[in-house]
Amino acid sequence: MANLKLEEKWIDGIYQLEVTDPVMGGEDGIDNLQAKQLGGNIFYLRKMGIAEWDANFTYSKFSLVNVDGVLYASIIDGNKNKKVSDTTAWKKVIVDVADASTTQKGVVKLNSAINSTSIVDAATPSAVKTAYDLANTANTTANTAKTNAATAQTKADSAYTLASTVNTTANTAKSTAETDASTTVKGRVQLNSAVNSTVENQAATPKAVKTAYDLANTALSRSGGGVVTGNTNYTGKLQQAGSDVITTETIKNYIGQSIVLYPSGSESSPPTLTVNQSIKIDNPFNTMNIICYVEIFNNNVWGRVHDTFYNFDSKVTLISGIFITPISNNQLSITTGASELFTGGLVRWVTGSLTSAKYRVRVIKIGD
Repeated sequence: MANLKLEEKWIDGIYQLEVTDPVMGGEDGIDNLQAKQLGGNIFYLRKMGIAEWDANFTYSKFSLVNVDGVLYASIIDGNKNKKVSDTTAWKKVIVDVADASTTQKGVVKLNSAINSTSIVDAATPSAVKTAYDLANTANTTANTAKTNAATAQTKADSAYTLASTVNTTANTAKSTAETDASTTVKGRVQLNSAVNSTVENQAATPKAVKTAYDLANTALSRSGGGVVTGNTNYTGKLQQAGSDVITTETIKNYIGQSIVLYPSGSESSPPTLTVNQSIKIDNPFNTMNIICYVEIFNNNVWGRVHDTFYNFDSKVTLISGIFITPISNNQLSITTGASELFTGGLVRWVTGSLTSAKYRVRVIKIGD
């Protein structure tokens, strides 16, 4: 018994089973559609933690939403179609960060005083300069006093000692202010141009970003962007969205997974299927042990064409319907009806007589 394949994708409307729907199980069966949609929503919420803001949803007071990683709380009931920038409806949630101390890192207040005894503040450059200038002046005064008057020796020594103490305190404050950055604390950071480093306390340079980008762009160009289009012989590498690279040597390990083809078109611009057509396309799996069927786009939804929707005349001429079958290990054959693709009523999302539609081909490998 197989489990449902769920997508971490939010579905706004859950499909309602109709009394006219046939009893149909399996991966694409209508009886499994509601469970897949609900399961996908649960996966999406689990991944997001807190759902993103939706203008069409009515929020109650204290509801939380996520906008670009920032949390907002509703401060009114019946909060609908009000953006988080509306301060009469939403309040930004501030995450509390611990204060810095001599035992832990955190948020710290700056202090420009040179006579403070605080151990929770950080000295500013201004305080460091004042202390340094004072120490320098005291040192100069002490040296001058020592040279000009022996009687001032004791006072000069005391001033020098005081200056040294102040200078040490200033250096300690400066060192504290120059905290190193980490994944939790802002601060100084060392640059790194490597693309294979795993450190978390350095920052990448534009050179490292460009190296990684060029490598990804090159790999994407070789993989075709994850979408298979046109009539292509699959002798190189094939990349499916969200999966590993598939080669002609390892594709047999992906039995049961499907590939979607857009003959002479693309995912963003699907090809058009019309009546009285005979089309041959390459078989991506190079085996007869496959399941293949045509999906058409109508009423803003992709739907599968079932094998029962064929209508032949007395001369065994295909009058209505779409027929697809593997004709060799290397090709698939698509034939359309002479007068129409569908008659209204055969498919719940098709009305009237359909003579042309956007289409794609799904091929599933079931054996070597």
